[in-house]
Amino acid sequence: MRLPIKVSSATSNFMIGVTAAASAGAYFMRGNIVTEIAGPVAFGSVLGAIVGAAHSPVSSQAPGSDPVRDYPSALGIQMLLTGFRCPPEQGSL
Repeated sequence: MRLPIKVSSATSNFMIGVTAAASAGAYFMRGNIVTEIAGPVAFGSVLGAIVGAAHSPVSSQAPGSDPVRDYPSALGIQMLLTGFRCPPEQGSL
């Protein structure tokens, strides 16, 4: 579709947020949410969103030029590999 990365990311995050809010409401109504865990997770998510929103206007779209975007991406790939029982070598990240 050739949309800028920031537009694509914002749309994706919005859709994920709507889905998460709907499921969180359902779990909360059933009493399945442990507030001692959910509270800090929610705080970290909000804090990350604020930092990301503040950093977004000044970030470059070129790959490899933005550690705020590139490091979590590399960490996610590493987590996927570990989940599929293909752990990366020690010290690779």
